[in-house]
Amino acid sequence: MIDVAAWRATTLDEDLHLRDFTINAMAIVLGETRPLLVDPLHGAQDLENRLLKAASDSAFADDPLRVLRAVRLLAELAPLGFRLEEDTERQLHRFAPLLAQVSIERVRDELVRILAAPWPGDWIVTLDSLSTLDIVLPETTALRGVSQSPPHIWDVFNHTMHVLDHAHALAAWIAGDDTTLAAASLPWVASSLVQALGGRRAELATHLAEGEGAQLRSRGQMLAWAGLCHDWGKPATAQLEDDEASGLAHWRFLGHP
Repeated sequence: MIDVAAWRATTLDEDLHLRDFTINAMAIVLGETRPLLVDPLHGAQDLENRLLKAASDSAFADDPLRVLRAVRLLAELAPLGFRLEEDTERQLHRFAPLLAQVSIERVRDELVRILAAPWPGDWIVTLDSLSTLDIVLPETTALRGVSQSPPHIWDVFNHTMHVLDHAHALAAWIAGDDTTLAAASLPWVASSLVQALGGRRAELATHLAEGEGAQLRSRGQMLAWAGLCHDWGKPATAQLEDDEASGLAHWRFLGHP
């Protein structure tokens, strides 16, 4: 891939200091007898150590979207063992409120990639722990503490996180990954899904890979969004009613779709 962009400073070294993270603040000078690595922020060392570290103390103030980008990079690089540097994590908490100033289109694009990563429910929880979820997806934080009656065993927030993970695992299995579904589901659930959908797997894979809408998001990507949004109506419709047959109170959410 070739990234073509104008310098934002008078020298290459100064320009690299304006980047988001140290692992993205390296350059190769071409045309020399031997290519020269320019790495003023020691990004190569952080890359080797699997460390996501802000390029400067002003990185998130310069572009608050980088708060979301940090989580997106972690989500995509987690299989390789990447982790967040401690001071960078503190900066994410500090600058999260500035996300309200970022265009919704840029926020959307980062969220799409976060939801496309393995175990998306975990990364939504990470956004919540970094004080960003209230800003970019307040409908999701509203699910916290909303109780549900059996057969549900979690509140609506945690239920939704499990739905997200299972939807991703199901889409990954349909696309050809034979390990993810069993890891995300109870064994009998996984085997039942394989039995029910196995004969349509290739057809479903084609269907989920096709894109829709102006941004050509795949149906597989939109399946994750459906999982995230499917219970957003429950907080506003929650009613605790007495069941005359059992004598027990239970929660109803009439009209929540």
